[in-house]
Amino acid sequence: MTRWTPTSGSPQRAVISPLLANLYLHELEVGMRQAGLVMVRYAHDAVVLCRTRQEAVAALTRMRASVDAIGLTLHPDKTHVGDCRLEGHGFEFPGYRFEAVQRWVSKKSLIGLRDKIRALTQRHRGDSIEIIIASLNPTLRGWFDYFQHAPRYTFSSVDGFVRRRVRAILRRQLHRPGQGRCLRDHTRWPNAFFADLGLFTMWRANPDVETTDWRARRDMWRWHKCDLEARLAIQNCQRRASDERQSDMARRCI
Repeated sequence: MTRWTPTSGSPQRAVISPLLANLYLHELEVGMRQAGLVMVRYAHDAVVLCRTRQEAVAALTRMRASVDAIGLTLHPDKTHVGDCRLEGHGFEFPGYRFEAVQRWVSKKSLIGLRDKIRALTQRHRGDSIEIIIASLNPTLRGWFDYFQHAPRYTFSSVDGFVRRRVRAILRRQLHRPGQGRCLRDHTRWPNAFFADLGLFTMWRANPDVETTDWRARRDMWRWHKCDLEARLAIQNCQRRASDERQSDMARRCI
């Protein structure tokens, strides 16, 4: 096996990458500030906020000249000038998508989270449900801590996906194939069942956030309706079981 010796650049997601970015880009950040420009930087990602397109073009020219002077280059696909107040002209800055005066979680971040959840909730996993939930909670809690300012419907969607994956595991443990989507599964394992086991719920972790988004109101209504139906079904089953026990006792007395 031959050893690869890099001649330029730094490996992506390496531990030293943020340090190298701070060392190389500090002078650029100071120069942009002295020029009266507002530059927001996170490691090697940066956004320059301008009032007009002419000012943005001039800032891009200044930044390109500055990075060329220290032997760096701007990414050709990620570098562009746009108006984030318009649809199709937004930008992504670590994990978020800013477009049309709105902010939401980028598709890449959502796909990455779902991939992590799938890896932790494989149906053939032989651990108990308590161990599976304990392994899920750090990932869910850490993701929520960073994206807690996203629209609330994002959290209800992720919560539903997590519970569906765990219900599929419970079905598998009962030797019943399926994806945990049917009403019977929601009745057998309602949302309160997972809450009692300590599963972290993003939607309930931020209950004070008010929203006017119609998707959030729709998801909240569905969540309450599903939970109510499950609770009513459980109560009906318990009532029927109690009636049957009383009938059996009455027949024995006779």
